Amino acid sequence: ALSPDGTVLATAGQRDTMGGGGPMLQLWNIQLAAPIRDITVELDSVNRVAFSPSGHLIMARSSGDNRSQTIIGVWLVDSGQCIGTWADSHDVVFSPDSRWLAAIDSEQIDLFDIEKQQTMATLRSDAGQVLGIQFSPDGSHLASAWDDHSLKIWNVETRQIISTFRGHKGLVEQLRFTPDGQGLLTSDPSETKFWNLADNTLRFTIPHGNCPLAFTPDGRTLISAPDEVYFWQVATGDELLVYPRYGYDSRSLAVSSDGNLVAQAGGNRDETAGVWLWQTKRESQTERP
Repeated sequence: ALSPDGTVLATAGQRDTMGGGGPMLQLWNIQLAAPIRDITVELDSVNRVAFSPSGHLIMARSSGDNRSQTIIGVWLVDSGQCIGTWADSHDVVFSPDSRWLAAIDSEQIDLFDIEKQQTMATLRSDAGQVLGIQFSPDGSHLASAWDDHSLKIWNVETRQIISTFRGHKGLVEQLRFTPDGQGLLTSDPSETKFWNLADNTLRFTIPHGNCPLAFTPDGRTLISAPDEVYFWQVATGDELLVYPRYGYDSRSLAVSSDGNLVAQAGGNRDETAGVWLWQTKRESQTERP
C-alpha cells in the first residue's frame, strides 16, 4: 500500500527467524528507499493493508493458517503505536476526513474516534450480522449491508438509521457511494443496484454482481467489469458502451483523476496476468452488438 501523499510504502512480510520470526509490516521512505520501521502483526499472514485518507494511520488485517481467525490492527505511522485492534472483524473503514473509524464486530458496528482513540458508539440493528460498511464522501453517513439482505444508512453524528433499502435476493458484498454522496451502489453475487439517496428510490439494476466496480470522478458514469468492461449512464442506467474480454478474469478497476482512462487488471489460474488501459472517450471504442 502507498500513502496518499506518495511518501511512504507499506509492505507485508515475515520477520527474520533470527530476530524472532513472525509476520510484520514494514514502512519504507520512498524518496530514500530506506526502511522507516517494522510493525509486528499478531497472526500468521497479512492479507490487507491500507492507509487512512490523511496518511497518518495504517490498518492491517491478519489471519491464522486456516483463516478462521482474523485480527485488524491500526497504528500511527509516525510512531508505530497501536491505537486499536479488533478480533474476528472482517472489515474496518476510515472516514474521508480520518476522524472516524468504523469496524464490523459480528452483529454490530463500532464507531471509533481516532483523535480520542476510543470507541464512542456502537451501532446495532435486528438484521443479523453486518456484511459490509462504507462512509459517504463527506463522512456524514455510513452505509451498511446485513445478512437479512437489507441495507441501512446511518447518520454518523446522531447514530440513527435514516434509510433502509430492500431488494437484493443475495447477500450484498460491495457498497460504494457516488462521488457526490447522492447515490449508493450495492452489489450481490448476481446483480448490482443503484439507489438514489435524494428520494430513497431504486434507480436501476444491472445484471453484473460481485465484480470490479468504479465511478468516473464526476459521478456521471458507472463502470463494471465482470469480464468485459461496461460503461453505464448513472442518470438513466443505460448502457453506453462495452470493451471486449481478452481472455483473463477481471480482478480490479481504477479510474484516472481526470476520468479519461480506466485501468483493468486481470489474471488466470495459470498465474498469468495482464493490465489494460481503456480510454473512456474515443471514436474507436467497441460498441455492444
